[in-house]
Amino acid sequence: MTAIFETRKDTCPQHGEFEARRFGRFGGWSRCPICDQDLAKEIEATKTQTEKDLAAERILARLNASGIPVRYHDRTLHAYMVS
Repeated sequence: MTAIFETRKDTCPQHGEFEARRFGRFGGWSRCPICDQDLAKEIEATKTQTEKDLAAERILARLNASGIPVRYHDRTLHAYMVS
């Protein structure tokens, strides 16, 4: 485990003062913890959206490969009536 060698007061332009830490002998100073949380949330949202987009592309590829004409891609069996 890396030890914290120093702490200092630092200022974030958005969130104000926070305690920055330097880890290890040659480590850099930590950033604003609130900014880090915001960045992590943004990365997770981007990852989730990318996964949704890929899933939609896979579904569309399967639908296109199924041989079903494009005009029927948005149809369901809900309105189907047997005569």
